[in-house]
Amino acid sequence: MKRIKYIFCVGIAFSAFISLLLMNSCSQAPADEVMYVVERSNYNMVIKGQGELEAENANILTAPMVRPAPTLSYLVKEGTYVAKGDTIARFTSTVIENDLIEALDDLSVERAAAIQTEAQLNLQMLLVESQLTTAKAAADAAALQLTKLDFEAPRTQEIKRLEIAQFELEAERARKNLESLKKIQQEERAHAQLRITQADNRVNLARSQLAELTLLAPYAAIVVVGTDPRTEQKIQEGSIVFPRMPVAQLPELSSIQLNLKLGETDAQKLAVGMKAHIRVPSAGSTLYPGSVLRIDRVAKPITRDSKVKKVQVLVHVDTTANELRPGLTAEAEIFVRKLTDVVTIPQECIFVQDSVKVVYVQQGRRFAVHPIAVLAQDEDFSAVYGDLKSGDRLSMRPVPGSQIRMSANMVTPVVPAEMDTFKVSRRESAPMNHFGDLTSPNRMTGRPDSFAPSDFQAVQPNGAQRNAGQTPAKTSNERGSHNEE
Repeated sequence: MKRIKYIFCVGIAFSAFISLLLMNSCSQAPADEVMYVVERSNYNMVIKGQGELEAENANILTAPMVRPAPTLSYLVKEGTYVAKGDTIARFTSTVIENDLIEALDDLSVERAAAIQTEAQLNLQMLLVESQLTTAKAAADAAALQLTKLDFEAPRTQEIKRLEIAQFELEAERARKNLESLKKIQQEERAHAQLRITQADNRVNLARSQLAELTLLAPYAAIVVVGTDPRTEQKIQEGSIVFPRMPVAQLPELSSIQLNLKLGETDAQKLAVGMKAHIRVPSAGSTLYPGSVLRIDRVAKPITRDSKVKKVQVLVHVDTTANELRPGLTAEAEIFVRKLTDVVTIPQECIFVQDSVKVVYVQQGRRFAVHPIAVLAQDEDFSAVYGDLKSGDRLSMRPVPGSQIRMSANMVTPVVPAEMDTFKVSRRESAPMNHFGDLTSPNRMTGRPDSFAPSDFQAVQPNGAQRNAGQTPAKTSNERGSHNEE
């Protein structure tokens, strides 16, 4: 009996011990590995993008104004260095070649016809001149005979006078015929010459169009082959190109820019003059300085029939390095704004409760719910504003309701104007006021304490701005993915 009582007492004690352990485990905070200690640091808002290098200034060679569109029979390879006068592209057009042959034939026919017409006109002139000469000679002979008939009968003299008048009339008629013939022949010669000129113009036009089928380099440069807007592919030999379509470019390598296609939401946050870093993967890990040069005001489809629209952003590359050539793929980081001395926490610490973003702050064995406002974020971290201070411990996993101490004010904090990262001072207006929120691989990213240019605008929570170049020194609390320059 005593043995049974002993076993029963041990069982009760063991059950009490297990219950105590369970109660203690429920009241304890999550393990240290799922807690995050709040630290204030700096946070850079960066927009990333990838595009193609191109010259800011270039001579664009276009397809000739020929109908129907010619076929590209020869095209120099991309990146070829050409000297002045070298052939860059050559087109083939059987229509123009046939037009030249026909124009040459027409010119020969018109010239032969003009020679024949001239011979006929000369013959007509000789006949009329001969008639005039004969009429004049007959009139002169009759007048001479009349002087010898002073002693003849009046009737005979009258007959001779009538004959002289007849001869003079015929001479006058012949003279008028000669003048009329000269005018007619002058017009016929002009018409013949006009037909020759027209035929010659057709020959010159065909030769000019034939010459336009060959594109020559106006100066020594590196060739960049154009893109067919119908296929978004590089133009190739055998392609049929429409008039004035860009075939090749001869860039001036003294000034290079990066052509980016960004989402509408990202482009709205940019301004002309914002600093950037450019990296060319094929040229190693070197970072080249740059700045935003131009932002299109209207988004355009990325391809001819695409419904996805992008905004073109041009970034000037502030270098003349020989390894930077048009056509190379490059990556850019555009620094939108730097937040100084803000709370930066992992994404895993942020939860949504009643449509409000909150964090769970450990207070003893329980957790207080603190609403927050997200200033900026990327895949890993968010810069937030709220009632948080350095040293606060945040849970990185959901907290059971029994351990939550609710806040009396469950509303999103109002961010002070000086900390609103989207109210960026611009030297140029935003691309548009009604941008859509399209998903883009080139989206805005940020990171705690990323490397940024020294004149990058810094904003502190109290609204005071640091002067250019006065970036706070790194501390052990700061995180960054780039080394300081």
